[in-house]
Amino acid sequence: MVDKTHRETSNSFHLYWKVLLAIKSFIRKNGDPPGLVHFPVDFSGDNLNFDEEVKGEFSTVAIFIDKKSVKKEIKASCSFLIEDYTRVSILKNEVLPEDEAHFLTLYLPYCFLDIMARKEQRAISISHFAQSLDGKIATSTGNSRWISSEENLIHAHRMRALCDGILVGVNTLIRDEPRLTVRKVEGDNPVKIIVGNTPASFESVKKSNDKVLYLTSGNGSIDKDIEVIRHKGKGKGKGHIPPVEILKKIYKDSGIHSVYIEGGAYTTSTFLQHGALDEVQLFLSPVLFGSGITNFTLPMINEVEESWHFDPYSFYTMGNGILFKGKPKLEER
Repeated sequence: MVDKTHRETSNSFHLYWKVLLAIKSFIRKNGDPPGLVHFPVDFSGDNLNFDEEVKGEFSTVAIFIDKKSVKKEIKASCSFLIEDYTRVSILKNEVLPEDEAHFLTLYLPYCFLDIMARKEQRAISISHFAQSLDGKIATSTGNSRWISSEENLIHAHRMRALCDGILVGVNTLIRDEPRLTVRKVEGDNPVKIIVGNTPASFESVKKSNDKVLYLTSGNGSIDKDIEVIRHKGKGKGKGHIPPVEILKKIYKDSGIHSVYIEGGAYTTSTFLQHGALDEVQLFLSPVLFGSGITNFTLPMINEVEESWHFDPYSFYTMGNGILFKGKPKLEER
């Protein structure tokens, strides 16, 4: 089943986005304290408020963070339930148009990543690729413009704003020279995290004067403006940093509770193979390449049941394509 998402024709989306950022900030500062059972959000005026009691019979959205917190006596025109901090279900909707309700269901889970991180004692990771229908993220020459749509670019920038860090491999930094900012949406730029051992220029990620971390198992000198985290490598050549160790390291040393991984194919594939991806996002563009750079490179399998499964998963229409998001199901392997 494909869910409709936002077309963003309403001014309400700007307010909804402010609500999401405010919830993320609240959770980061307060955690999950006793008594925090819901967020009644008043949409009736220009200001948004988190109140003890619901105000306004038809102007309030209640957001519950677990099943036990749902109170039958709360009268809200629209209410959402966050299940396991990863899934959202609509309990009631009497006022929001369908596209606006789905906008909230798409982004609400990411406001609660801090709670998941504290539970796991590591950063929560989400990967993203824009790809062709046959799973290519670039042509054979490395060209990837424009696989993505404007709507998906905005989505990626929203995800950057909802995550503490954005991670790419050093080869992606060299090839694409990305800025890794949230310039298309309101919000703070994430900490930029580069992983690898190859000498590279960091000029593109330094332009916005945000914090940049370089995780490496090498001993070479690095740009003086870059914070270096050296980690003992493992595996053949001992240059490989286990992805789970990366997530633990940035959580413990840098206070990064969530990270958005935007490539490249090797980095993202390594995270998946090592069970270090909490969610995979794929934007499916309506094009076929027939050749090119593949999204995930994984060991060969012989049987369908050996493949990666996703549970839960969902699809959202987004611009001229479809966004898939799902949790890798590791127990099948």
